[in-house]
Amino acid sequence: AEPSVSRAEALSKRGIAAYDAGQFAEALRHFDEAYRLDPNDGSILMLRGWTYTKLGRCKEAIADLDAFEDSLIVSDSMVYAEVYRTRAYCHMQLKDHVAAAGDLEEQVRFKPDDDWAWATLGRAYGLLKRYGESEAALKRAIKLNPDDPYANYQLGLVYLMSGRASEAI
Repeated sequence: AEPSVSRAEALSKRGIAAYDAGQFAEALRHFDEAYRLDPNDGSILMLRGWTYTKLGRCKEAIADLDAFEDSLIVSDSMVYAEVYRTRAYCHMQLKDHVAAAGDLEEQVRFKPDDDWAWATLGRAYGLLKRYGESEAALKRAIKLNPDDPYANYQLGLVYLMSGRASEAI
């Protein structure tokens, strides 16, 4: 391996260790340097994107996750699912509910048993006033996790917002 590539791998490993220890600013420094040394390693973009998310830097996270998705040569449904999940979280934080819904639709396609994704998709649809789709997604989330207070609360809001207040109780 080229010296810069093996150095980038070492920096990525340090970044992962810092991330796992909750030291996100340190992890970001390692991932930045690793990517500078090996810009052909798309996995560094994924790791850096997740780190940006932990730091509340959602716009940068989305940019890295988009670039990572574009760099993928092999289709790995688990990797895609995590990219869509993280990017959807960021889109929700940025109040871009259309983009969030798009990523969440992909997330549930790859991982149909992800109750968080279904509940968040239901919320995104509700915020877009797509109440029928919101209700269906939230009911799917509740079927997967009946005790989820978030999904049950969101379903009540959908009933209320769609003029079915008596069902919200």
